[in-house]
Amino acid sequence: MSEQQFAFRDGERQIRFGRGLLLAAPELLAEAGFEEYTLLTTARALGDDPHGLGAGARKLAFAPPGAVPEIAAGVREQI
Repeated sequence: MSEQQFAFRDGERQIRFGRGLLLAAPELLAEAGFEEYTLLTTARALGDDPHGLGAGARKLAFAPPGAVPEIAAGVREQI
């Protein structure tokens, strides 16, 4: 997998992927006017959460390793 970052916007949703992006999340959430949010993450990424995004989330959803269709179905049940 590449170390590059990417961003994808679909209507009101913004998806960002890449190492170190948790550091930018509080600013991005505030700029977008989010007071409540659901955080989709992995246990490993949450362990590197210097701003407490997990603690501030309305809900947490964990993405396990595996094939995308199965992961998506499992995550959907969490939120």
